[in-house]
Amino acid sequence: MKKNFKVLTVLGLAALTVGTTAVLASCTTDNPTSTTTGGDGTTEPTSSTTTTSEYISTQGDIVVSGPANQIEWLQQTLGEFNDAREAEGLARINFGFETHGEDKVDSEVGDWTRGPDVYAYASDKIMPLYQKGALAEIPEAGVEMINTEMTEASLDAVTFAGKVVSYPYAGDNGYFLYYNKDLITLEDTATIEGLLAKAVELGYKVAYPLNTPFYSAGALFTFGAGYTLTVNEAGLVTSIAANFDEEPGILAGIAIYEIMNHAGYQETQAAPIEENKLIACVDGSWNATTYQQQMGDAYAATKLPTVTVEYNGETHTENLGSYLGYKNYGVNPLRSAGDANRLALAHEVAMYLSSQDVQEARFDAFQTAPTNTTVAALDKVVNNIAVKAINEQSEFATPQTAVPAAIWTAPQTFTQGVIDKTITLTNIETHLQILNDAVEASK
Repeated sequence: MKKNFKVLTVLGLAALTVGTTAVLASCTTDNPTSTTTGGDGTTEPTSSTTTTSEYISTQGDIVVSGPANQIEWLQQTLGEFNDAREAEGLARINFGFETHGEDKVDSEVGDWTRGPDVYAYASDKIMPLYQKGALAEIPEAGVEMINTEMTEASLDAVTFAGKVVSYPYAGDNGYFLYYNKDLITLEDTATIEGLLAKAVELGYKVAYPLNTPFYSAGALFTFGAGYTLTVNEAGLVTSIAANFDEEPGILAGIAIYEIMNHAGYQETQAAPIEENKLIACVDGSWNATTYQQQMGDAYAATKLPTVTVEYNGETHTENLGSYLGYKNYGVNPLRSAGDANRLALAHEVAMYLSSQDVQEARFDAFQTAPTNTTVAALDKVVNNIAVKAINEQSEFATPQTAVPAAIWTAPQTFTQGVIDKTITLTNIETHLQILNDAVEASK
């Protein structure tokens, strides 16, 4: 991954720059539910009637939250953690569990003094969580583990306002190109122009949901456009500067326009199979298992294609950009309420859940791309089709951390204008100026 953003603390301000120099995920979300695992490893439900606006606390000395499909795995994993503690003569921890999607935990927990001690969250939620006081600064031992055992990009994903505030455990919240190898070859995926032409030739389409901001924002980074957020030590945005209205953004805007107006283009996603009349589809790692099941032996994946744009008499070619988000564990100091022992235990749990052994176990259970460099180098990880594709695309991806609020609305306003034909190549620069103004005005 290119080093395409940085966090600097200068005169009490942290500047975060995002853009490429030349990445809302489909997370499982449910109403919060809770269970408690005691020292004997047994599990009992404690509540299943909560709503997203009313948080109900659980029993347990340490409360851990994660997406619904991982709660059973978390219970088993932390049972093993307790076994290891007991073998060392340490007391078992009484764990409570809550269900919160990584992309929803910031909004589902209304009162963080009653929120989980340790919780999984998507990296683009780092700013609102920090502003709520729900992210404790990581102690020296944790920072050392991240610095020595994790990828550089994952360190960026847990750093905000000049501080390391989380433990990264997954680097796969991004997208790439699935394709049907019974219909096309890897060479056919090299360029978006060639891929779309091949689709037309075969009477098929290429699915690429550019009217969804997660994808269109990623495409806007293709030629080097981006944004810079400046935040103060409280994590509040003081200014945003962007350049989507300059040549890098204009090139990307033209690329988006030309892709969406091609006869081989389709907005909606589905597995690239004959029944769906698709040869390829841009989608995320979260659908890898589903696509593999539907596609069978035809299942294949790779990075996004290159795109070529003519502008002012010059030809520009770059690999299509994307967003790449991370999954992190945050430690909530507000739940500890000054209890230093509880806070220390919470850090111990979060550190364990992001450790090498647990990242390997998580990959085995969910095919989750690890942030631990040793696990990432294992043959079973390197040879996993979806993980390999996301790693290939990561070179052209922008880490999804703190983002301007309008990055989730302004790109869709632009792409909707392409769809309804109010945006043309004649007025496209005006609309990119409008997009840029909206991003800079948002906080």
